[in-house]
Amino acid sequence: MSKQSRKISRRQFLTATGVGASGALLAACAGAPAAPQQIEVTREVAKEVQVEVTREVAVEKEVQVTVAPSTEPVVLTMLWNNWGDNFNGLMKKVGDNYTAVNPNVTVEWEFNQQWREKLLTGIASGSPADMTYTNLFANANLANDGALLPLDSYMVLTGLKREDFITAMWDASMWSGKLYACPGAADFLAMFCNDSMMADSGLDPMKPPTSAAELIDQSMAMMKKDSNGAITQLGWTPDVQQFQQWGFMFGGEWYIDATQKVTADDPANVEALNWIKSYADELDPNQLTAFNASLPDFYSPGNAFGSKKVGFRYDGFWAYDVLDQYAPDIDYSVAFYPTKDGTEAERVNYLLNGWMVAIPATSQQSDASWDFMKYGFVEEAWKMGCETLNGNCVVAQMPQFEACLADALGPDNRMTPYLPVFSQTGLVATKFWPAMPVNAMYNDEVVRAYDYVIRGEKTAEEALAEVTATVQAELDKVLKS
Repeated sequence: MSKQSRKISRRQFLTATGVGASGALLAACAGAPAAPQQIEVTREVAKEVQVEVTREVAVEKEVQVTVAPSTEPVVLTMLWNNWGDNFNGLMKKVGDNYTAVNPNVTVEWEFNQQWREKLLTGIASGSPADMTYTNLFANANLANDGALLPLDSYMVLTGLKREDFITAMWDASMWSGKLYACPGAADFLAMFCNDSMMADSGLDPMKPPTSAAELIDQSMAMMKKDSNGAITQLGWTPDVQQFQQWGFMFGGEWYIDATQKVTADDPANVEALNWIKSYADELDPNQLTAFNASLPDFYSPGNAFGSKKVGFRYDGFWAYDVLDQYAPDIDYSVAFYPTKDGTEAERVNYLLNGWMVAIPATSQQSDASWDFMKYGFVEEAWKMGCETLNGNCVVAQMPQFEACLADALGPDNRMTPYLPVFSQTGLVATKFWPAMPVNAMYNDEVVRAYDYVIRGEKTAEEALAEVTATVQAELDKVLKS
């Protein structure tokens, strides 16, 4: 009997089904008179798989696949968050740089503060943008809803691995074992120290706080009150984001991915919140609240750090611009953010925030979109970060990133000597706000709990236990649906 066979190309199958480069189920069967054997193959590989099926046997052949940019005229659309005219204009440079080396490709940007709603509307109508901004609070939710294309195959085809990227940003881009976004930029945050305030308070500006205890001691040394007991100057002003950071710093976790369990009431998180509460009580919670409310926005003239009302600030390298504009005469330095016990090893518990770039699940130009993303946010990540004032996420490019920023700032800028503090923070940090579908709600519940505790309306144990129960119930509901 002559053999009857057919070949099914993985790329052809995925294209026909609209899946793109993600993993899929390949089912092939022969058309012989007798009932053919049916074979199912599920794989994630760096090569295209062709399955040749006869009545007796199935043979897999691996054929090298390349994801090459098209030579035909291409228009790629990028949906982005609206960061304002200045930063929107900086992001456009990423597209312009790509077009300079790929003249046939035009990147059109849409900046929309309601980017997520716009994305889902486009997917529902069958005409989404080719690429989209996403972030730590949205990515897992969008992935769980099937809105984003897994990028694992593209990463493997391109030879990229987890260790090539800032650890926290890669892990935060994952959901349910798959990578749904390419790390874009990370927020490397450090401790800005107002050297003038430290010196005026009898502190040595060359010895910034390295531990939790030193942070409180130095902050209290800088505290001043008026005759009515109102705080007029303070070293450190805690907030809920820093509480999340200190939860990790005290050894806590906010979520266990393997078991999909919310752990807001982890004993270490409770301990961290009680520590902050003790500090607030020493200051008087009402006075602390009033003092914080009186402080101008950092991006305004007379901001608290520049006007010597606050001695320490938790921020990124981009703060240099505001300080150059509104506080050109103050002396400041930048140090690693304190850890619980002041050890360098504890810096692995640093928390990173950031954003990513993704491809909508129904994108019609996924290959072209990936080529742009790979160029703009991987191969030229250092340049993207430098030109747009964002943190570079590609480990090997950190020296280029630092050098570019140093050159742009110039040797005389107060920030220039401290650029390594930010990049080293990013290189060692491993923590991120949980990548799971209800993490935005989780954040809101933690904010609520933090306020209850600081105001003395609930204990840390009670408030965080309520957060765990509330968020876990919502997560379970979402996962079941």
